[in-house]
Amino acid sequence: MENHIYIGRSVGGVMTNQLFTKRPDDLITTLSETYPLIGNLFVPIEEYSAAMRELASAGSLRALAYEQTKGGKRHE
Repeated sequence: MENHIYIGRSVGGVMTNQLFTKRPDDLITTLSETYPLIGNLFVPIEEYSAAMRELASAGSLRALAYEQTKGGKRHE
């Protein structure tokens, strides 16, 4: 199994930096109805450092996914 961490804002029952023993595909499907890019914020632990750098990079897919979760706004 590959451990994953959620690096976005706390939304829909998932908390910032919450750990998962596997990618929570059912949860991602549910959250994607409101936040279409949220799947990009669930990353394998091994990719955490690189994902955090990408999150800080304006315009990156992870940064856009993070922005979607601000204040419940939906951007497509």
